[in-house]
Amino acid sequence: DCLFVAVVKDVAAGMALLQQRNRFAKGDVLEVVSPAAMGRRIVVEDLWDLQGRPLDDARHPAQLVRLRTDVPLLPYDMLRRRLR
Repeated sequence: DCLFVAVVKDVAAGMALLQQRNRFAKGDVLEVVSPAAMGRRIVVEDLWDLQGRPLDDARHPAQLVRLRTDVPLLPYDMLRRRLR
């Protein structure tokens, strides 16, 4: 029912650094898999690459992207997307 899409590498000032595992895009709703925030949802509104360029989606294996969020994430938390 779910697809694992990213792992949290780092979080600073409301910006999460994610390593992409499966494709996800702007508008997707991601669920947090974490002891601290299990089941919380993040709507992907903006994505950036490491150079600060905006992205429509994360589509390259192991791509590092930045995502703004107010959900309290920790390194090694996982994000998943429900399959449609």
